Amino acid sequence: MSYYGKGNGWNFQKGKSVNAINAEEEGYLPKSRWQKMRKDELIDFIFEKYPIDWDYIEKAEKVKKKEILNFLRYKESHHTGKFYQLTDYFKIDYEELEELLKKI
Repeated sequence: MSYYGKGNGWNFQKGKSVNAINAEEEGYLPKSRWQKMRKDELIDFIFEKYPIDWDYIEKAEKVKKKEILNFLRYKESHHTGKFYQLTDYFKIDYEELEELLKKI
């Protein structure tokens, strides 16, 4: 019987599971990482990782950071840190965000 589930291993250099690294490459991050980004970094990250029309980037700059973070949605959990704690990862609901931007 295996207790390893869906795990793909551990990256000791980055201190997190390979699945956590893959999630970050897809644009999913722990809530604290989203919150620590400056507004310009947040907007750039969202427009690079998610299929939002680049024509809306100027409108996104008019929206408060807090409003953008309201579109965070829980996606999955991964093991991180030297004690392998479980960390929740979130994504931006880019479709809802894009609908807001269309109204501006």
